[in-house]
Amino acid sequence: IPITLTESSIILEVPADESTDIIDNWNKSYAMSFVQYAMEIAEGFIKPELRVADILPKTMPLTSENLTFTRESDLNENFTFDKFVVGTGNENAYAIARAVAEDPGRVYNPYLIYGGVGLGKTHLMQAIGNAYSKTTPSARIKYATAEDFLNDFTESLRAGEGATAAFKKEYRTVDLLLIDDIQ
Repeated sequence: IPITLTESSIILEVPADESTDIIDNWNKSYAMSFVQYAMEIAEGFIKPELRVADILPKTMPLTSENLTFTRESDLNENFTFDKFVVGTGNENAYAIARAVAEDPGRVYNPYLIYGGVGLGKTHLMQAIGNAYSKTTPSARIKYATAEDFLNDFTESLRAGEGATAAFKKEYRTVDLLLIDDIQ
């Protein structure tokens, strides 16, 4: 069960009665490989730490406040293609972003925008979402920062099986998924 998430670590807690098997298989575990991979993508390399719980409840309560990943995506309506300043250094990124907004998932899937601070990556990403929502009003668009995504994932694990299924549904059933600020 995820206990703590910081910029450089994630602490997972396991029930004492299962700790020997889990610790023995720590480096072989598919789940840990997945968690490490998710952390690499979302926050840079994070070294997971395992500790044995003194007492761990059998189930954790599932409440609506645990499920923050079901919140609406907040796209900034000011981030549009019309308001984006196009120059020689970003004209290709701009053109591809326009193509993605017109037909997501066809040619550029996934579409990754890489660049320095303040060059308009977030603006372009949100412009894609805003343009697609205008041309396809019924579209389900999910915009989240990498930190939001990771926190949502962690919360779903902590809250239990129902929340994990809800997390998967939230992120897998969208027409356009935008994950920003991957460091």
